[in-house]
Amino acid sequence: MKKIILIIILSIALITGGYFGYTIWQEERILNEYAHNKDKKEFVEYIRRDKKKLKERLEYNDRISYTLDTGLQWYVLGEYRRAIHWWSKGLAMNPKNQIGWYNVGNAYRRLTEYKKAEQAYLTSIEHARSGELEGCLALGELYRVDYIEKRDKEPVIYQTCLQKSPDNRDLIARLGVYYRDAGEKSKALQYFDQLYGLEPTIELGEEIRKLQQ
Repeated sequence: MKKIILIIILSIALITGGYFGYTIWQEERILNEYAHNKDKKEFVEYIRRDKKKLKERLEYNDRISYTLDTGLQWYVLGEYRRAIHWWSKGLAMNPKNQIGWYNVGNAYRRLTEYKKAEQAYLTSIEHARSGELEGCLALGELYRVDYIEKRDKEPVIYQTCLQKSPDNRDLIARLGVYYRDAGEKSKALQYFDQLYGLEPTIELGEEIRKLQQ
């Protein structure tokens, strides 16, 4: 029995080690391809710099900033699944990092996996503090532009986020625009009037007058 258990453990170790080795090889292959692209060479150098630091200073592997930064470089290269891989490593260290979840949402949106993007943005919103609106604004845009079968959820998400940041001008403006475009003038005026009280501009005043006609 002990021999069987030992064989199972060794098999798992070999499989895991083989996958890890393949992942490293695959990453290096991709970096070599991008290294010849003048527009992407800079980001390849950033990734290699961070990988070197992670190898030389093992304690850095426990710092979320390095995983988030490496994920960002992969994202810029257009390698969205690899970016998600690195951001997920960081979120394993700190599952409440709202920027990490926001980043993951952006990557899934690029991959047109809108349900996963939605969930990542919702998790970002859950862990966001007052003024941290990246996930909220991104989710609203997702509903408006891509995930259009859920377009009616756009104002709901803005209103939810307003509870944490009641005077946020971006949220108020987006609510005004949403209801204006939906033909609901009274609701649009409510939010544009509120925005005008915070930031009175000539353009906004003209928008309000048009809606009042």
